[in-house]
Amino acid sequence: MTDLLLLSRRPGGYTARRLLESARALGFRARAVAPQSLQVGLGTGVEVRRRGVKLGTPQALTLRCGVGDLAHALTVAEALQGLGARSLNRLEVLAALRAPLWALTRLAAAGIPVLPAVTLGPARSLDRAIYDVGGLPVTLQSSAPGKDLGTVVGRTRAGTRAAAQVLLQWNHGVTLQRAAACSYRVIVVNGACVAALQQAPQLAVARIPAGVTALAERAAALLALDVAGVDVAMEVARAWALLCRKPLGRTQAAGAAL
Repeated sequence: MTDLLLLSRRPGGYTARRLLESARALGFRARAVAPQSLQVGLGTGVEVRRRGVKLGTPQALTLRCGVGDLAHALTVAEALQGLGARSLNRLEVLAALRAPLWALTRLAAAGIPVLPAVTLGPARSLDRAIYDVGGLPVTLQSSAPGKDLGTVVGRTRAGTRAAAQVLLQWNHGVTLQRAAACSYRVIVVNGACVAALQQAPQLAVARIPAGVTALAERAAALLALDVAGVDVAMEVARAWALLCRKPLGRTQAAGAAL
């Protein structure tokens, strides 16, 4: 029997591998499976199959999925939980995280200073929005629930305007956020950092600052996540925690000065 099942869009990716390594180092039998390879059957009860074969129920499970995969992954997790598995993260919290600004709002309300970000709409001046977040470069992300359109970096006013117009024409909410010079992915398990990786190399540092991991741990605790991937951006004397709008996935928003 598997002790821990990780539902991951990329079972061989860095975050998935580090989570499995940490679990195995503690003596647990752990495996990662892509949720899109699993099927849920409903009838007199529930069952989960992989390639036509019934999947054994793990003792515990956690998710690392993007917004596009999250609806199906939550269905799989709910079925396995109904069969006796324990979800390390509360499924209702993961479901709420499908709304991109949910994590940002929760953290800001808890007193964590936010990396400057604003929502765009047809009536909002783009020039004013860029000014409000501190100028270029900026990032643009879809803020519509269930939409995973990636992140666009706007380095010029014309390029930012073109990207915003396309997203708004598709009737997607758009979040505009100040871009950071350097970022880290911090993996937090049960309240403690187990791994960290520098993602953007523009600002070289000798080691991951302790304040970055502490901030990631605090953010995961405030969102009640037992297992979380937290993106933290750092600019010289300040650091911001960039919380996933997808659990264990793409950046969303929040931060505090070191």
